[in-house]
Amino acid sequence: MAIAVIGMTDEREPALRLIKEGIERRGHETVLIDISIGTGAVASSLEPDITCEDLAKRGGTTAQGIRDMLAKERDRATEIMSRSLGQTLVQLKEEGRLKGVIAVGGMTGTTITLPAMKQLPFGFPKLLISSVAAMPAYAKRLAEFFGVRDITVMHSVVDTVGLNPLVHRLMINGAGAICGMVEEEVQPDLGGPGGPEPFRGVYRSGSRGVQRVYIGWEPGGRSRPPRCRVPHREALHPVALRV
Repeated sequence: MAIAVIGMTDEREPALRLIKEGIERRGHETVLIDISIGTGAVASSLEPDITCEDLAKRGGTTAQGIRDMLAKERDRATEIMSRSLGQTLVQLKEEGRLKGVIAVGGMTGTTITLPAMKQLPFGFPKLLISSVAAMPAYAKRLAEFFGVRDITVMHSVVDTVGLNPLVHRLMINGAGAICGMVEEEVQPDLGGPGGPEPFRGVYRSGSRGVQRVYIGWEPGGRSRPPRCRVPHREALHPVALRV
């Protein structure tokens, strides 16, 4: 199994190379996925295992077709690439060929990779190095991808186009981080016959829109939600905590 390294080779070749080589030095295989959409100016010497052309074709178009969309339909272009990337990652995982994912990008790269990472299950190692994830201007747009998914984000502080001592350190740290996640990965035991008791959750909306979450273990593995003692009598709604 391999760790997917995702990014735009026509913009971030040095960063992607550092991540790829750092992972391989630790004894892990990599699969390099190029999500370039034609906005970069680098003639990359990196050979991706899955090209931007492969992703575009999976989305029903071509790499040139994606580039042609950028002027008037940029959101559509990134959506096609994101959807194809997500399908590719899920397929690789289901085929037993993927054990972790790391991506590096700016605004466009983050927009493409976050929805794709969201398709992977809870507990699966996934790390995004982004220069925009912590910017207030994009907080609302990106928040939906973090609320119910354990996507680890490393805010790069500086842009990751090109290479300098700061970017070099960040990419080395990123490679080490995803390797650590993969090497220590433990699949969550969700319970079942003869296993640990499954858990259930309920929530209610409190005053001024504040949400409180109550989580408890269901004794004996019963299928119905557990009874919870709460200080108020608002209606409680069962929540399936899917992983």
